[in-house]
Amino acid sequence: MRHWSSAAAEAGLSTVESGPAQGLREQASISPAWTFDDARETHPDQWNALVAELGGNVFHHYCYGPTLYNPSNSKPFYARLVDPQGRCAGAAMGAIQGSRLWPVGAIFKHAHLSALPLSRNGASAKDSIESLGRVLRKQGVFTLTVDSYGAPPGCEFADSPVANVVPRAEFHLDLRPGTEILWKAMAGTRRTQIRRAEREGLALRLGWDLEDVQSLGRLIQGSAQRFQQSSGEHFESPGPEKLELLWQHLVRNRLATVFLAEKDGQPLSANLVCLWNGEAYNLLAGSNLQGFKIGAASWLYWEIIKRLEAEGVADFNLGGVDPEGHERHRSGHGLYAFKADFGARLLRCCNVRIILRPNRYRLYQAVGNLRTRGRRVMARGAGSK
Repeated sequence: MRHWSSAAAEAGLSTVESGPAQGLREQASISPAWTFDDARETHPDQWNALVAELGGNVFHHYCYGPTLYNPSNSKPFYARLVDPQGRCAGAAMGAIQGSRLWPVGAIFKHAHLSALPLSRNGASAKDSIESLGRVLRKQGVFTLTVDSYGAPPGCEFADSPVANVVPRAEFHLDLRPGTEILWKAMAGTRRTQIRRAEREGLALRLGWDLEDVQSLGRLIQGSAQRFQQSSGEHFESPGPEKLELLWQHLVRNRLATVFLAEKDGQPLSANLVCLWNGEAYNLLAGSNLQGFKIGAASWLYWEIIKRLEAEGVADFNLGGVDPEGHERHRSGHGLYAFKADFGARLLRCCNVRIILRPNRYRLYQAVGNLRTRGRRVMARGAGSK
């Protein structure tokens, strides 16, 4: 177990810097201190039991980390906020990332959290992030990036010289009223799409094989192509390596299911839905052109909603959208309107990158600019030959 004292960091006490596999202990700490374990020191079942008790979702689960972090340049950590009585007051999962090349990797160390930190004592996620950031700064980390997937309401950062904020939002559908009320609350155009797809004879299939995840990947590519054609903007699809990681760590462990809408045995639309600790999250979705034309996506979402409601799930997170997607001129308006049609509630959140060492960050930017200029010069030279 690695003890990195947040109290020492906040007080500016002299400490010995070390990497994420080494730690610090401030014996005189009178306030909660972050303790860090690496993957070898963390028992998955114990970690999952802890974050489940703290109200975590799949993005805090031990198996989610390997879908994000490349072992060649990342060192995952599992952090617990421990009070002076030895009780766990919070938890966060993430990784220290950086190049393996010395001295670049030693100078430019990033930290990333897979989700907002969890807290038992009511401390805000913002306070937890800031206290964790002060500890990581002592370890030579110069930026901390935090994802906000599945975030609770009310955690928003303000853009500032030391905090780069990417606003986002998620649609939450409360399943507790039951499918009869949910159906009536749905937009009429969405109900029409569902009825149309029913007349086409679509069939629902649940999949947990790699081939099912790969089918989803191909359908996402179809959605990406249509989006790019209509908006002119690039839509990044998960590649084969990412899809295999999702299958290996989430789907194969029954933390996620591939829902497929098929006609005559051919998939027209698919969703990857994570379900853990009573919360469902729509992680990925896509449709081909035929599915798009007959409303397969609308039908599939409704089938998923009915199944989750029958299993007693209270909240279905339909996934992220552009927070300003209600404006018709925005490229994300279509996805925003689609999810809103199900009667879901919009919750605003944000991803944030906190600059822990401004001078080092400026150096990092300068090095990046030099590399970009170098590539342009080389490209011009190659083009002139």
